[in-house]
Amino acid sequence: MRGRKAIAGVVLFLFLLSMAAPAGAAPFKDLDSSHWAYKDISKMYAKGVVAGYGEEYRPSESISREQAVVMLVRILGLAGEAEGKTLPVTFRNPEAVSKDFRSIIALAVEKGIVVGQDVFDFRPREPAKRYEIAVFIARAMGFNATTGSTANLPFTDSKELNDWAPWAAPYVYYVYDQGIMSGDTSGAFRPLDQLTRAEMAALLSRVDAKVMKPAANTFRGEAYSISPAANSILVQDGMGQIVTVPVAPEAAIYKENKAVALADLQRGDKLEIVKNAQGQGVYLEVIPAGAFVYDESQVKGTVEAIQGVGVISLTVRTTAGVSTSYTLAGDVEVTVDGLAGQIDDLLVGQEVDLLVRGNNVVEVVARNVDREVSGELVSVNTGLYPTVSVKDSTGIRTTYSVDSQTRIELDGALAELEDLVQGQEVRAIVSGQKVSRLWATSFTGEVEGTLVRAEFAPVERVILKVETAKGQFSEQAYEMEQDARIRRDGSRATLRDLVPGDEIEAELTNGKVSALYAKRVELSTEGRVVAVTLAYTPSLTIMDSKGQQTTYTIAPDARLRRDRARIDVTDLKVDDYVSIRVEGQTIVDLRAEDRIVNDYLIGTIGEINTKAQVLVLDDPEEQTRFNVGIYVDDRYTRIIKLGDDIDFEDLAVGDRIIVVGKAESYRFLADTILVISAAR
Repeated sequence: MRGRKAIAGVVLFLFLLSMAAPAGAAPFKDLDSSHWAYKDISKMYAKGVVAGYGEEYRPSESISREQAVVMLVRILGLAGEAEGKTLPVTFRNPEAVSKDFRSIIALAVEKGIVVGQDVFDFRPREPAKRYEIAVFIARAMGFNATTGSTANLPFTDSKELNDWAPWAAPYVYYVYDQGIMSGDTSGAFRPLDQLTRAEMAALLSRVDAKVMKPAANTFRGEAYSISPAANSILVQDGMGQIVTVPVAPEAAIYKENKAVALADLQRGDKLEIVKNAQGQGVYLEVIPAGAFVYDESQVKGTVEAIQGVGVISLTVRTTAGVSTSYTLAGDVEVTVDGLAGQIDDLLVGQEVDLLVRGNNVVEVVARNVDREVSGELVSVNTGLYPTVSVKDSTGIRTTYSVDSQTRIELDGALAELEDLVQGQEVRAIVSGQKVSRLWATSFTGEVEGTLVRAEFAPVERVILKVETAKGQFSEQAYEMEQDARIRRDGSRATLRDLVPGDEIEAELTNGKVSALYAKRVELSTEGRVVAVTLAYTPSLTIMDSKGQQTTYTIAPDARLRRDRARIDVTDLKVDDYVSIRVEGQTIVDLRAEDRIVNDYLIGTIGEINTKAQVLVLDDPEEQTRFNVGIYVDDRYTRIIKLGDDIDFEDLAVGDRIIVVGKAESYRFLADTILVISAAR
């Protein structure tokens, strides 16, 4: 008995040893290319799913129950998860399982491949019966028959299974329906027969074609260029990238289920390629175009953006910080928090697991998880569907929804959505796209300018003339806080005490005026009235001695006098000479008098109207200053040229003259004209 155990151990060692280095065409002495299962054995061997005993595969030898389960775990791409797994305490006789297989069998129990009676009586080394293999395969593919379920099997010996293990009938029917197992030429399933290692390789190949689990050494693509002389092939993958694949000399290559040479492949062939540890293709198979799909890959990350109409693009940032965009397949399966969903249920910020074929996402498993976001508040929408938009440190702007359950704090105190303004720094707890809690910090600033006006409705605000760039000014509005502090010339004041033209310094909190300091700007000037505007706020336009025109409003309580008598604004008229005291741009004191001002002009005669006896100077500066004609009167105007009195007709265009006279609003009455240089 001890000798038998020793022999079994050596056989198992050889079986495991041959699993370590999968190559190309199956390198077994007891198997050649004429064997009916040669293609399947070569493929499964290249993928590292099946192995041999040293230089033998032993295709006609029965497969054991533990070997079958181990192979299924490998074809599902799950073997990497088995490390550290231990058999449950309910597993009977765990020592009967080969030591090197125990972690994989433990994973199979965890995944539901080995369950029920098999846990209590696994019989790992016993040859597997065909119906048992059907059960293992069905469970591995996710099928689980409900208690009491039945199936009408199409086999001539269905009664044998129903008598021996009726509970297994639904599993057998499932693998039959999937095209994985069938009957023999007589229509019998032979459920109690043992399964050979060759038959197991064929079944695994069919399971592989169904589940298409991604493997590190396998990928699919389209032949782009074939180079038999260089033993290489260029393949375009699902992402559109062209990859060079060296082909091993002993590679197994199949097209239309026949072994072919590399030179028999053509551009456009759809290929499945299995590579060895050196990156060489050791198994190449042309897949019919109708059955071909690109490799599946799994992507984990966080949704950054969802874009498009009709064709939807999903941008996901992985845990490594790499952002990639994928196209959602039209029939994509969406699950959110364990419930079936739709594309519309996907939101920026969700954690997702994507199943990707080529560049198309065929399955999305999304989870709404609480996460913290921070940045600058760039917009607040208080409408029917309230939202806030936040710009993070990378410049990405994201919009989140808020509702009545959202707790908002501003500077540590409870606040309302209306208290949030653009520019505040915020930190928020977000689930999916919904904000559950938000903390905002006020921002402060200062502004200086000249008061244009104060407004009292619909909200109190001040309009300031602010220098936005050197020498450039614009009017800007600032809303007043309800309890804003206002001072004018050091004394407490209200908004109505401010006067246009006041110099303003304002402190801002969240863009609103929290404190305002106004300084009265006083000046005294005099000049001729050139316009009187009677309106709700009356104004005067005055031309000073430099010819500059300025418009001032008149304060309601302004002191207006003419020859020491009080007058009303309606008593003012054009050409009145006034002396005024102004605060800002508002007249607070005015003295008017009837007088004509003596003045002078220097310039060059540009035009002469002999009939009207009017001169027009051609000096741009003087024309800008007065913008009127020079009226000459033969009775009163003296004209001197080179020391002699001359007549109006003796003047010529181009004469340079000095004119002394009286300036009125629409004319300049000349008393004396002195020609200082004659026209040439």
